[in-house]
Amino acid sequence: MYVTTLCARRPLVCTTGVVFLGWKGESLSESSKVGPPAAHVIETEIDGDISLYNPSNEQVTVLNGPASDVWALCDGEHTVEEITHLLASSYGTTEAAISDDIEHTVASFQKAGLLQT
Repeated sequence: MYVTTLCARRPLVCTTGVVFLGWKGESLSESSKVGPPAAHVIETEIDGDISLYNPSNEQVTVLNGPASDVWALCDGEHTVEEITHLLASSYGTTEAAISDDIEHTVASFQKAGLLQT
């Protein structure tokens, strides 16, 4: 088993020594709903951080605050565009300022097998 830390916003610093889920620039369809979480993923909150365990590959993903916010909206009810709009409103910023980070985070969830396809 290994631990991955997923940081949603570039200004936030990932802990040294852990694997960061990379993004290869995969494009996401803004019109399709994101999620819900894959049935096999086990979610738990530890000290305010959400941790996701994928038993199929024994991977643990620890999410920071912004990544946790994105995860909470990957419920099969929202598109990437809607997630971006909701979080931009919540963070008091523009959609353009966070859209790349949202796409990056959702793509990382998908690549890690954390979301239903």
